[in-house]
Amino acid sequence: MRNWNSASGFPLQSLVHIVDDDAQVRAATSYLLSSHGYATETYASGAEFLARAPLDHGCLLLDLRMPDMDAHQVQEELVRRNVPIPVVVMSGHDELGAAVEAMKLGAVDFLQKPASEEELLSAVRRALALFSETAEKRSAQQAAAARLLGLSPRERQMLQGLLAGLSNKEIARRLGLSPRTIEMHRANMMEELGTASLSEALRVAIDGGLPPLDGEVKPADPAPAAAPDLAVDAAVRSRLRRYEEKLRLVLDASRDGAWEWRVPQDELVLSSRLIDRLGYSAEAAPQSYRELAAIVHPADWEHLSDRLAEHLDGGGSETLTVEFRIRDPRGGWIWIYDCGSVVERDPVTGAPVRMVGTISDITEQKTQERRAQDAAERLELAQWGGGAGTWEVDYTTGSVRMCPRSRAMFGVPPEAPEELTLEQARALTPAQDLPAAAAAVAEAAETGGTFRTEVRVVHPDGRRRWILGLGKMVMGRDGRPERLVGLNQDITESKEAALELQRVQQQLLSLSQAGATGAVAATLAHELAQPLMAISNFARGIAQRLAGTPLVEDERLCAALAGTEASAQLAVDIIGRLRRSAGYAKPERRPASLSELVRDACSLALSDADSCGIRHKVSLDPAADRVEVDPVQIQQLLVNLIRNAAEAAMEAPLPERRLRIATRRLGPSEVEVEVADSGPGIAAELRHRLFQPFVSSKSEGTGIGLAICRTIVEAHGGRIRAADAPEGGAVFCFTLRA
Repeated sequence: MRNWNSASGFPLQSLVHIVDDDAQVRAATSYLLSSHGYATETYASGAEFLARAPLDHGCLLLDLRMPDMDAHQVQEELVRRNVPIPVVVMSGHDELGAAVEAMKLGAVDFLQKPASEEELLSAVRRALALFSETAEKRSAQQAAAARLLGLSPRERQMLQGLLAGLSNKEIARRLGLSPRTIEMHRANMMEELGTASLSEALRVAIDGGLPPLDGEVKPADPAPAAAPDLAVDAAVRSRLRRYEEKLRLVLDASRDGAWEWRVPQDELVLSSRLIDRLGYSAEAAPQSYRELAAIVHPADWEHLSDRLAEHLDGGGSETLTVEFRIRDPRGGWIWIYDCGSVVERDPVTGAPVRMVGTISDITEQKTQERRAQDAAERLELAQWGGGAGTWEVDYTTGSVRMCPRSRAMFGVPPEAPEELTLEQARALTPAQDLPAAAAAVAEAAETGGTFRTEVRVVHPDGRRRWILGLGKMVMGRDGRPERLVGLNQDITESKEAALELQRVQQQLLSLSQAGATGAVAATLAHELAQPLMAISNFARGIAQRLAGTPLVEDERLCAALAGTEASAQLAVDIIGRLRRSAGYAKPERRPASLSELVRDACSLALSDADSCGIRHKVSLDPAADRVEVDPVQIQQLLVNLIRNAAEAAMEAPLPERRLRIATRRLGPSEVEVEVADSGPGIAAELRHRLFQPFVSSKSEGTGIGLAICRTIVEAHGGRIRAADAPEGGAVFCFTLRA
């Protein structure tokens, strides 16, 4: 039986829930749908719908952008609650990304406001048809699940076996029962389900979500076979020690340690002093070349083995000398210097028989060399990385010495002498820069301190460079200047970067102004789309209700309604042309650094903050850095909010003028930006209309700025809100999808 709504006379399945924050749009849409025989319920927000609406029937007509919960959040909550109600999403924005996201969350359709009558009715019909189909399927599933509850455990297993495609005999084997018992359970199962055929029983199992029988009762494992007798190899290989006592005396007498290698047997004998030096015990020390190879550093092994093979073949020098590292028992590495030679060869084949040598621990020496090399490399790296070079002026000889880096900075030709005269050195600097440099040097000579100066250099090929000179005067025993030593740094890139930053800031300001014009057009287009949709829907609804009444013959009335709808459509077309002529593009999202966007916006919006006594603090969360946004639009948004905050802070007493800009991560796919000021706060009469167009607290304000901010945020799938700050002033927060 079908359930009917006693109040409206409409079946419950034909109910349409309308959620929109615009009262006119709600009323007009409800009027139009009810004219076509649909029952409607309207809600001003997603939260109100979720709290009050009966969620077990009908379909949902859902506005995309709303203050408290947007359409995507409502869809996510419906999915979380496992509510099967079909959803049609509507938006005044032309947003492909939002449409894709809505469809991913299960929306039946995505309509752009103002939608035509046929588009709206078609979407509602599809949504309600889907609900009816889903409801019938859900009812069948519930009925099947209830029938399955009446089965005994064995009868359920019997049905699972049939669902897996098993015969009675296979089911009996898996369950460990006799075929006759299985036949009895099958007959009882069919009777309990009330089915006359196997196909009916299987349909009940499928609708009820019963899984097929899985697993098998295996026969007992056979007893393990008797373990075969294990052959025990008790043979112990003995080592020949023909020269042990004689060699021990020689090895112990050496300074660091000595070794002997008996090549055919691969026996390695180390002196006790060498074993102690390496930190091994007598038992753990390598006793063969193979064991030695296991503790040689991998980076040194190829070089050691190549040198040794060459020496053993007799193709190299009479003495093998090589440096390599071996692992000590504590896991560190020991540098050793090995010197040895073959002292006995086979008289017939010439193959090496015995080799002896000494080993010296050179770890400390290598450490010192490494430190010296590291220091030199760090100095060179610091000079090159910082674009720096050293120089020295000797006043006793009147000579100037520069390192190669400094000579390259000043464009000294390669054929110039290693030491330059003071006159030659001064000739490298343009005349207009010499007085300032000379004054800095004179002050350092008078005080015996340091100096800093910047000069320009023109290279022989015409390239211009900026050089920063840092120096210190070295005074003699008589108190007179003796030497001037210092450091040069090429600061051309930073100078050019400052000029480029100034150019980019000007360009960004121009782009922001152009973007603002487009955003105004987009904001107006969105705001006008709402009342135009209401006008159009009211006109359509009235025309629908006039059908079949005497008033339909009133030509003037029908012409007025047709003119109303035509005028609304004309306004829609004008809005489209306005949007296109303003050149406001959809957000072109790409990966960007939110931290860099905030810092750049601060440099633009707070360029004169210090002179106005405004202190600002920027707190950037590294976890909220990477975002997918249109950088120009987000830059425009940040500049607008920060400038507004700075203007509000100016109304506070001088010591209390403060701004706070912060970023934080809210969840796996959302970040938040906060801009707070210490101004007078938000006027109570503006609190709920702050982001509407043409609403402003400034006597000279246009009321468009915050509406533009809302347009940009919502176009990026985020939300923006404003509130009074706990410590006084106002705080504006907006979210972005990460």
